Amino acid sequence: SADSTVFDTLPGIGAYYASRMVSYRNDLGGYSYPEQLMDIYRFDQAKFDALKDLITVGPSEPYPLWTLPEEELARHPYLDRHSAHAIVIFRKHNSTALWTVESLARAGILPADAASKLSRCRIAPPGQ
Repeated sequence: SADSTVFDTLPGIGAYYASRMVSYRNDLGGYSYPEQLMDIYRFDQAKFDALKDLITVGPSEPYPLWTLPEEELARHPYLDRHSAHAIVIFRKHNSTALWTVESLARAGILPADAASKLSRCRIAPPGQ
């Protein structure tokens, strides 16, 4: 929930990274775990290690993976337009019991890296 002014006070974080931290949080729909900061361009392990004890991730709204239209899915940092399209098709042709990130990975819809990251995110259950 911090703004860029608060982030700017963290060690090793200047105005650029503070702005990117807020922007990326908006792109994600909220941080689900602190390591997501390392998805930001040039935000490496050393930078993360210097501030990991100073940050916490609070509750955020679960990401509505199972209800968003294709265009909105494609805006998520871990998805692209091809995977967004495939997710919509997957939802049409599979029962909600199969609607999991793991099923998307097994079906070849998500690459392993994207599936790993997305599986750690707060995702709304099917139907919500």
